[in-house]
Amino acid sequence: MSHHYAAVTVLASYFVMKEYDHVSIGRLVFSGTHKPGSLGNDDADFIKTKITRVLTDGALNALVVDFSDMEFQHCIAIQDAISRLHKARIPVAIVYSEKCEKLAEPHTDMYVESLEKAMELIAGKVPLRKQ
Repeated sequence: MSHHYAAVTVLASYFVMKEYDHVSIGRLVFSGTHKPGSLGNDDADFIKTKITRVLTDGALNALVVDFSDMEFQHCIAIQDAISRLHKARIPVAIVYSEKCEKLAEPHTDMYVESLEKAMELIAGKVPLRKQ
């Protein structure tokens, strides 16, 4: 699913990871380029809508949100989307990279730099057994 505004494209894909027995882990992946400042408000609204939709699913035991392939500079509006992840009732891991490191809050343990580290973080909160 994509969201287009002028020269920016923010893509979102969502799926449930099937390799774990009796645990439903969602993975929400964002990619593309998020416009800076107020120009990115529509992108932030798109991201917030996707996060809200996934978190209200009700069937997940944990969620990995992957921003590592999204270019991000600065936008205050995205903080509302990120705050929804901080307030989630399920364990959440947020994957980031150099492209979007301004999204990360280093003092919060939910930010990691790889999917492997995200799964380690989730495994510390939800008992994972491979199928």
